[in-house]
Parts: sequence; structure tokens; C-alpha cells
Amino acid sequence: MTAGALPDEPRKPSARRTWTTKRRALALTLLAMAAAIVPVVGAPAAQAATYRCPAFVVWEDWLGGARVHAYVEFHPSDICNGRHVKRAYVHLIRQCGPYYDPGRAYTYTASSSGDTRLYSVSAWIFDSVLWNCTTVATYGWDYF
Repeated sequence: MTAGALPDEPRKPSARRTWTTKRRALALTLLAMAAAIVPVVGAPAAQAATYRCPAFVVWEDWLGGARVHAYVEFHPSDICNGRHVKRAYVHLIRQCGPYYDPGRAYTYTASSSGDTRLYSVSAWIFDSVLWNCTTVATYGWDYF
């Protein structure tokens, strides 16, 4: 207890002790800020790979199915069965009344496996007027 100080009055820290505490707080603040900035400013994070095979859709229209449509789409950057798709196709075949096979309709061929554009193709044919005649729709793709 110093002369003139009241017993209940807290002691003032020394100037040296205050400076050390401030310096430590400043260092911890700067370290926390650096840790928060490094992921933002540092190397860009790798884009997560999407695991998806080409999407295929078949539908009919014109009151009871007078036309049969087929559609397929894909992104070359997506991974399908461990590989990247280069191009895809749809194939429609009318089995009877009369038989009709226009062949496969292909998408454009992708230039690289890192391409993120959407590639798609659509095709349609008239269905048969015969009641039990079926139209088969298939699809497939080629890899890089």
C-alpha cells in the first residue's frame, strides 16, 4: 500500500505491463485476420467435380402420342462412370407400321474434358397409326 492510496482502490498497471498486453492483443488480432484472409486471397479452391451421367428424357405429344420425342444433355466437365463424356446421342426407332429408323442424332463433340458448356440434342418421329406398334427410344455417349 502506498502513501495516500485507499485500501479498496485497485492498483494501476505499470506502463510496461499495459504495453505488453496491448502488443499481445494486437498480435493475436493480426494473426486471426491473417488466418481469415489466407483462404480468400490464397490459391483458388479446386472446383468440386460433379458426378453425373447424361440426362435422358422421352415424351409424347399431340393428343395420345402422335409424336415421340427424345432428348439428352450433358456437361463434359461432369464425371460419368469415372470418365468425362465427349458426346451423346438419342436414337428413335418405330418398330412397325411402317418400320422407320432415322439413325442416331448426336450432340456436337466437346473440345475438352474441362468444358463447362451444356451440350444437348433432341429428336422426334411420328408414331405409328397401328394400335400395338411401339417406338423405341435409346441413348448413349462416348468418352474422352
